[in-house]
Order: sequence, then C-alpha cells, then structure tokens
Amino acid sequence: MIFIYLGGFIYSLEKFKNKLTYKKLKILKLILEGKSILDWDRMYFETKQDVLDYLLVNEFNINLENDRKRLDFVYKNSVDYLKDIYQIDVPEYFSNKSIIDVFLLASKPEAGRDFSVALALLKVMNIINHVDSQELISKLSMESKVIVDKVKKKVLKHVKFMQNSDMFPDFTFEWSVKTRESIISKFLTKKQGFQARIFDRVRFRVVTENKQDILPILYHLFGKLFSVNNLIPNEIKNTLITINDGFDINDLNSLIVEKKDGKKDNQFSGETYRVLNFIIDIPVRVDDIMILPDDELFANHAYVLYILTEVQILDKVTAKNNEKGENSHDLYKERQKKAILKRLNNTLYEEKYGNQ
Repeated sequence: MIFIYLGGFIYSLEKFKNKLTYKKLKILKLILEGKSILDWDRMYFETKQDVLDYLLVNEFNINLENDRKRLDFVYKNSVDYLKDIYQIDVPEYFSNKSIIDVFLLASKPEAGRDFSVALALLKVMNIINHVDSQELISKLSMESKVIVDKVKKKVLKHVKFMQNSDMFPDFTFEWSVKTRESIISKFLTKKQGFQARIFDRVRFRVVTENKQDILPILYHLFGKLFSVNNLIPNEIKNTLITINDGFDINDLNSLIVEKKDGKKDNQFSGETYRVLNFIIDIPVRVDDIMILPDDELFANHAYVLYILTEVQILDKVTAKNNEKGENSHDLYKERQKKAILKRLNNTLYEEKYGNQ
C-alpha cells in the first residue's frame, strides 16, 4: 500500500484521495507544467497551517523574532513598490493584517480589489526576497563547497526521513555536483555562451518503483523541501506524466497519465527519452556563518541564499529505458561532444568526425 505524509498525519493513498481538493490538484498541475508563480491568477492556501508550512519551507519561522522582522521588512518594501512605481492605493486595511491574512486573502475565490492587491503584494515580495538574496551572494566571502554542503545536508535530511518511514513508496536517491569539465561543456552548448546561467551544478535524482508513486513523492517534496515560488519558469522538462483532468476519484490509477507527446529533454537526448526534470531554488540559511548587524537595520539584510538545483524524478522502468539504445548516456555525451567541437571550429570537427 502507498502512503503519503501530510501535516504530521499518515494517510494511505486510499484515504489521501479524499484529501485531494481542487486547489491541491491545481498546484500539482502547475508544478508539472512549470508555470511561474508570477503568472498565477490566485494563490491556493486553504488554512493558516498551509501558510506557515509554506513560509517554513522558505526558511521563515514566524516563531523567531528575526524572521518576523525580515518578513515585515520585505512586506513593507512590497507596499512601497506598488505605491511609488504604480501609485496604487494600498488600503490601510492591509497595515492591520498579518502576513498570514494576506496569503489567505490572495487565495479567496472572490476576486475583489483587496484580493488583487494581496496577490500583487505577494508576487512582489517573492521578487524582493530573491533580489536581496542575490545581493547577499555577491557580498559573501565563502567557498562554494560550504554552500553546497548546506544544500546537501538539507536535502539528505528529508530524503533520510522518507526512506526510513513506512509512509512512502520505495525509491532510490542519487546526489551529484557537476564537475568543472561538465560546466565548461554546458556553457559551450548554450546560445548565450558564458552569459548563460548553469542551473545544474547541484543535482539529484529520485527513481520510484512505478509511475503511480511519483505523485506522492512529488507532493511531499513540495510540501517540506521545495516551494512552488522557487520553481524556475520554462525550465521544467516534463515528458513523463501529467494529471488527468477527468480522473475518477474512485480509480486512483486514472489520476496521472503518461505523456505521449512529450518533446525531447534536450537536443542531445534520444527521441524516446522520458523524464520529469525541473530546476528549483533551494533556500538555505547562512545566518549561522555570517555576522549581521545587531540593531534595527537587521531586517534590511537577507540571510537566506537560494541555490539553483536540478531535480530528476522518474520511475524504474523509464530509468532503464533511458539507458538503452539512442537514449544511453554514452551516446548523449558523444552527440554533445560533436556539437561542441563543430561550434568551436568546423575544420577541427571535419578533421575529427568528417568520415563518420
């Protein structure tokens, strides 16, 4: 029997189907589609606990004074942005509301003006927080290994919990950090060259027993480790599964369906290569290894870094098929090598591969 972890309780998948509200299914569909939270027409928080969980995944614990101050700072900056740049009147109503109330207001089905203001504020807050994090990266002086180790420790904590629990389907987990040579090759395949962003320096892979196991694994990861606001839009490559719009709640096997028309993962993959692959920012706190001002200016300084990470999720059968024939890793690398050398110099390419 398949189990899933939700809010501290254990549900069998049979019971879980009764918890699959339209909002939860909508979020899962948006994740699989890789749609930016900036393009959402509403938020999907149903309870106060939903909001608290979301904030905690983003490394904001409202029980900590510094985290409350930081949230308040980002929120006020968001209000100022709407007022100063667009002269949007943010009602005094919002100054008397907690940040949790704003999240719930942006999730209401009735789309009045207060709803619209709340939704806009949350989207701007997301950007401000990430901008401050980028500035923090430029100021910090520490080895990248320190940050990578923090990400690894955070991810492995959740994976260990899942693998040691009987609440989840069986799965295997692999972790890797891209080598210097792989990073160079990656840049050489990008149209932008060195101006491109290399997302998958840190990456991990989850392989489930079957496709039906992917959804509960994905649901837990996006409730406890990942957050939808940190998905990198247009960087999801989903040629594996989708949620069936007309699924029968009494037939769990109809909940997800295999994608038959998926495009290639990338230009070097085989035609039948299938995977759910996405890029996401994983937030890690660094206030334990940096000195922040101990005064009223504390909240002005970000202390959470967002580390771009590549995640692959697929089932065991698909993983095996991805290593056969045209999909094999060796052929992938060979196609990549040829494309890189041809871009570097056509004469050298003809010299090396002209007779092939």
